[in-house]
Amino acid sequence: MLSYQLLQGMLQLATKNKANIERALQDFLNIAAQEQQGRENVGAILGMATAYQLLKQTPKARSVQVSFQHWLVITNLPHKKTKKS
Repeated sequence: MLSYQLLQGMLQLATKNKANIERALQDFLNIAAQEQQGRENVGAILGMATAYQLLKQTPKARSVQVSFQHWLVITNLPHKKTKKS
């Protein structure tokens, strides 16, 4: 069900209609507010940031991205380099 909600929100963003974008943003905020997934759902994070960008609210889009730095740090850990022979 969650993947359906995320897909529906992304499709609403693709219309670039302000009313649809605001509706999608509200849906993404509701998904992020759920206790189990919390604000760790990458789809909801991407949806919120994209919606804010489309609404020309860039500072809010950045704050959504910055508040998830702990996730970004974990995924961007340096890889172990191997010696070349």
